[in-house]
Amino acid sequence: MAEFINLWYQLSISEQGDIAIKDATGNNICAMSYSSIYGVMANGESPMLTANKNIAKLRDVGIFQVGDTVEICTKKINDEILHTTTITAIDPVALTITFDPPTPSDFKIPLWASQSPVGIVVRKVTDSINGFTSVAISENTTENGKDLTIVGETPKASVSVTFKCSNSSPKIEIETNATYKDTVKVINESLILTFIDNVSAVFRKNRKTHTQNFADKYWLGSQGVKFGADSRTCFLYNTPNICSLELETLNKKLIVNLDDYRDHRFRRLDQYRVGYSEGMWIDRNAAEFDVLDVRVNSFSLWVGMPINKDIPRLMINPDKYLSTMILDSHADSSPVAQQRAVFYGHQDITNGDNAASGFVGVGLPVTQTFFYGGVDYSLRGTTWETDPDILTDAFNVALDLYQRGFDIGLHSIFFTTGDAPGQTPIPDSRRTQGKNEAMPFMKQHFDSTTWIDHSPQQNALDQCTEGLIPESPSYMKDLWEQYGVRYFWNHSSEDINYSGIDLLCGDNDEWRNPLYWQHPTVTDNFYTRAVQYITAGDQAGWAINYSEDNLQNLINNWGVNIHHNYLCMDGHGTIIKQADGKWVIDPVFESVLQRLKGYKDKGQLNVTTVRKLMDYWIQLENIEFNYNSDGIDVTNNNDETINGLSLTVASPYYAIVIDDSRVVRNPHLGNAIFSFDLAAHETKKIKLEQEQPYVYSEPVKFVNNPW
Repeated sequence: MAEFINLWYQLSISEQGDIAIKDATGNNICAMSYSSIYGVMANGESPMLTANKNIAKLRDVGIFQVGDTVEICTKKINDEILHTTTITAIDPVALTITFDPPTPSDFKIPLWASQSPVGIVVRKVTDSINGFTSVAISENTTENGKDLTIVGETPKASVSVTFKCSNSSPKIEIETNATYKDTVKVINESLILTFIDNVSAVFRKNRKTHTQNFADKYWLGSQGVKFGADSRTCFLYNTPNICSLELETLNKKLIVNLDDYRDHRFRRLDQYRVGYSEGMWIDRNAAEFDVLDVRVNSFSLWVGMPINKDIPRLMINPDKYLSTMILDSHADSSPVAQQRAVFYGHQDITNGDNAASGFVGVGLPVTQTFFYGGVDYSLRGTTWETDPDILTDAFNVALDLYQRGFDIGLHSIFFTTGDAPGQTPIPDSRRTQGKNEAMPFMKQHFDSTTWIDHSPQQNALDQCTEGLIPESPSYMKDLWEQYGVRYFWNHSSEDINYSGIDLLCGDNDEWRNPLYWQHPTVTDNFYTRAVQYITAGDQAGWAINYSEDNLQNLINNWGVNIHHNYLCMDGHGTIIKQADGKWVIDPVFESVLQRLKGYKDKGQLNVTTVRKLMDYWIQLENIEFNYNSDGIDVTNNNDETINGLSLTVASPYYAIVIDDSRVVRNPHLGNAIFSFDLAAHETKKIKLEQEQPYVYSEPVKFVNNPW
């Protein structure tokens, strides 16, 4: 048995591998156990599966056997399982499985918001593991405490869990290492904490809290939760080095997901399969580990330290903004005249200095992509033989926008012919020339970090086609890394598939809503952002989706709206053609822009770009909190300053004191929001001091004067 005791808690690991955390008097607080699920998956092929059917065509049937129980799933993150059934026959030539029971009469494969089919995946669980088959326990005395380690064996992995304990702190640092014994696809691996005491506070994914009227279940992302009170308090907060947290309130159960395939989405297109259907996609959501691969996770628990005040939490946005909006614009069908109409108000305006309307005139930035090569609205001329010094008018628009703080990226490296099925393949030399020109060009002129994949039937130089395949002539990973492209839209970006404008789905706390992710075994250091395709094909669409009511709900819920759109395309409600044949900004759309600007100016809606917000979110991963009797130490472990670091507490009546100086706070619906700059590797101390209630008239726009 290994054991550690300090002033706040007791931690023990029995010879059988039972992990128990107790309060200082020896009463149980929680137990911890290990769980893992592995499986195999096959993608559905055309024809699409429908109701009352018992045969499905799959991309791969060799991974199944007659008698297997399988789940027919959609490619959505939430509500994914459509039907559970048993395979009764397999045809390896026709690539079909026969199953019973057949699909029910109400069986229906959902559509994306764009009305294209979601498609299906047939999944079989191969291993469901609860606990370890054998364990080894060890402890190591450190300068100020002990490290207790359990190494547990399963048929698929050797898993070590180390608890770093200090004599002088209620903090337990927990690190896990999974070393794989076999090739696996991970459905889920987790540590499960089962508590004695009730939940006392939930730190929700939108950064608000629940302290009563709890939901039955929560998906918390990397936020946190508190159990118990006083000397039996146990909480964790800000957990960027795990996959996600889930909470089952009634069961007093916290699931620490070390890996879960639903939290990091990726699928690619088999480039030369005919037809644009669900059958072309290769689902790679599950992390794929080989023998001796290692996955490392870490998080911390704070045990036995009474927390009678709220825990300050990181806001999603900097500078005390409450909610988020990003217009993530694809370059399709966007001639320069239409670009100028959208950004400057009129196609004859060639520079933003003269813009009185449009995005530049109103003062709202967007993420705008362009094609490189092959079409008249690209950053290059119509052929690859064009002199690289001769640039199109689109370049001048892009450069002007970039200099005004807009985010400029590529919507792939586009060829007009050659990559679609049935066309003559593009010569490798031309493909190589294109990518070797485009990447340094974008780095030099726009310092681009943002990328949007284009139509997968026409582009091999994308993440969702061949850009991550080393043996392909369309391999792009090395160039993306070399030139600093990090933030990607691909077809898995829209797997949340929520019909509203808030990616966090308002008060739907159970839904999974990762705002961005890194796939641990496919995309490595690249980030995929979550995006919504919101149909706004005309003026009414923009006016309805971004009405006063919808925007106010987004703001009150501290929501996030990242909108896949085609800002400069005719027929998408942003521009109209006058009688003289000239393009101008649509007046209805202009009124929407004015509405957005009004909320931005009030400090309520952060209308920003992918690059700016992703840079901020990644900085937040390196913020560390340490909780002490005299306050909370906040440390910036980044190598650069974080400007406008924003936090919130669930009371507008706290005086916020940072390093003995009060800071300005903005109240909103029972919360106080505050911000400050934190230099690289700097630590500041936050104290919350209770005040008499002060009545504010919301919303309040503060200036930076002393409190």
